[in-house]
Amino acid sequence: LSSSSVNALIGASGVYDIEKQFQQEKKIGVHEMSPMSAANGASVENFRKYSPAQKIIPKDFPPVLLIHGAQDDLTLPQNSQDFSHVLGEERCQCYTIDGVGHQDMIYEVALEGGKAQSVIFDWIESMV
Repeated sequence: LSSSSVNALIGASGVYDIEKQFQQEKKIGVHEMSPMSAANGASVENFRKYSPAQKIIPKDFPPVLLIHGAQDDLTLPQNSQDFSHVLGEERCQCYTIDGVGHQDMIYEVALEGGKAQSVIFDWIESMV
């Protein structure tokens, strides 16, 4: 992925470190039904190999907005915060939205007046 092919990127409640996500899923007892393990060959080596945080080259990355629900207990907000540090402050803005859990994020993005929607629209406007 290079900045010449993508002008900007928005991530919502994303998994950017697959190994950490697997540990979280194991902790809450959903790791056996999670597609994360099967999609990555169920090995720690592959979790590391395929994690976006390990694969990207920040200097080649476009501007990024990461949004995450503060009450997300499936994919912890720390995922987005850690990834924003990998990308760097000059390239990435990270917002944690109070009162929003993992499954709520889609509503907050899609519904008019959703908490995440205004963050996204404001960020897009700042890009043009």
